Amino acid sequence: MSISQRWHASGNQARQRWQALAPRERRAVALAAALLGTLLCWQVLIAPALAAIEHWNQELPKLRSQAQALDALLAQRQAPPAGELGEALQQSLAQAGLQAHSRLSAEGGGWQLDWQQVPAEAAMAWLQREPPRLGLAVGRLALARDPGAAAPVTFSGTLRMDQAHGAKDPT
Repeated sequence: MSISQRWHASGNQARQRWQALAPRERRAVALAAALLGTLLCWQVLIAPALAAIEHWNQELPKLRSQAQALDALLAQRQAPPAGELGEALQQSLAQAGLQAHSRLSAEGGGWQLDWQQVPAEAAMAWLQREPPRLGLAVGRLALARDPGAAAPVTFSGTLRMDQAHGAKDPT
């Protein structure tokens, strides 16, 4: 006997049993099925969602206080004053080994950095780390790979850095 035949036979048998019940018994079975269905929906759909809501209602104040503490720490971190910013940039270039290849100048409230045959790996590491740490954002970057450079790769160009949005005014 195939599955479809079994399914069809069991449907016929259930229909015959339903027809054999008295109207009062049919109402009782229908009520029990409705209650069972409601209970199943509650356990599978509603209760887990309510538990998740309760969990996040308890966690949200903790997360907010942690965010406030982090904001307070970030607010304490200020960019150095304008005079010290140039020194900090020069110092960071020297620490990265880029000072011999760099010329830094203040330009209209920002900084311009001219690079000549700077090692690419060291310059990219410096760019990712230092301007954000000093509250600067890269405004314009024009770099070109130096021709004829084998390994290590070098490039030359200019970099314009301005005060980052959200950074405190250094003056």
